[in-house]
Amino acid sequence: MAKHLPDQVADASGGRLRLVDTLDRGRSLEAAVDLPVGHRWRDTPVLPHGSNLGKYLIQACPDCEEDEHFSSDFVAALDFLASLLLQGCQSDVLSKLYSFTKEATEVPMIQHWHKRWRSDLTERITVAELEEAWIHVVPNWRQLKVSCPVVRRAAVNGVDVPLLSHDVVCGLWLQMALCEHSCDPNCSLVHDGEDLWFITVRPIPAGSAVTTSYLNMESLMKPTSLRREELREVWGFDCACSRCAKDDIEFLPQKHLRRLLVSCSLRPADLGEASTEERQEFQRDLRILLEQVQKLHGPNPHPVQQALMLLESVFAPAEAQEEACWRHLEICTELFGAESRCAKWARELCQSPEICADELRLHAPACQDLEEGRTMLGASRNLIMKAYARHFSKQWRLQRRGAEFIACS
Repeated sequence: MAKHLPDQVADASGGRLRLVDTLDRGRSLEAAVDLPVGHRWRDTPVLPHGSNLGKYLIQACPDCEEDEHFSSDFVAALDFLASLLLQGCQSDVLSKLYSFTKEATEVPMIQHWHKRWRSDLTERITVAELEEAWIHVVPNWRQLKVSCPVVRRAAVNGVDVPLLSHDVVCGLWLQMALCEHSCDPNCSLVHDGEDLWFITVRPIPAGSAVTTSYLNMESLMKPTSLRREELREVWGFDCACSRCAKDDIEFLPQKHLRRLLVSCSLRPADLGEASTEERQEFQRDLRILLEQVQKLHGPNPHPVQQALMLLESVFAPAEAQEEACWRHLEICTELFGAESRCAKWARELCQSPEICADELRLHAPACQDLEEGRTMLGASRNLIMKAYARHFSKQWRLQRRGAEFIACS
């Protein structure tokens, strides 16, 4: 016998949360107990999440050719659609979730790909049934970048090169789907490659709403009118959170902020061969952006800070790299725990970067420039930096190779 949604929330959260009906906000997720800063718990998937590796897509679509190319985001979304199909659209939670409309509408992606699924799947699940399930997916799913980088293989002109990359996941999780938005959220969502985690970024007293943000860092730093406009267009509601009611955070001018964000997101692709001066400039930009993030989220450790500190630990000039690595390890341990994948990788980067460098070499033995200085600390960190710089290149498209998708150019 299926449980009621409030019971499922209570069980899935270990009694931390409860689902309530409010007069002003409708259905709301609130803390059942006091939750301190840095408290973390695992969310429950409604369906298996998709990723840029495309394992469900390959199961459901055997005719996906090796000469077809897709973006990472598209493969992750399509992989999640394939997961929904393979589950037979069956979930005792999905139909209870919010939908923008009560009637299914035509979804071109579903209609196009339904023709390519395995025949036994298309005979069992119709387009209409998938579209009916999809109306409960769209307002509630989320696409996230995995917090910890992993070693992958990429193909450049037919030659395999090592790639230190963040996988993309796309999925639907129970508590995340029921969480309301705030432009000043008290929780952050982090995916470690296997599970989605809630992390409290400020204390949440019992009886208070548990909130996350539907906006990314760049959008959260925009003026109230622009944030509200984006939420209205993408998510279909007018934000009435406490920050929108009284926004008193003063960031750098938008033009300056935009330059910083572009620098910190695009420049790493060029830093594999950059001079010391260029890496020093990049580190200064990261430090300024970190100050803006603290204005936004407060003094407590936050996953956005961790992501920026990761960039600093890899791309800082040689004389500043060791200190940056230790700072990154400290925030990973605070946020995710000493035994988390992120903390273990950060510890390896601090103490034994040659281990990570050797793994990169194993993924691309034919790449000749990997052998020089094999046992030297500087050479190991330089190899890590080059492999991570490749991740930020805009040239990559995903192509099927065997049982997974890999990056190609």
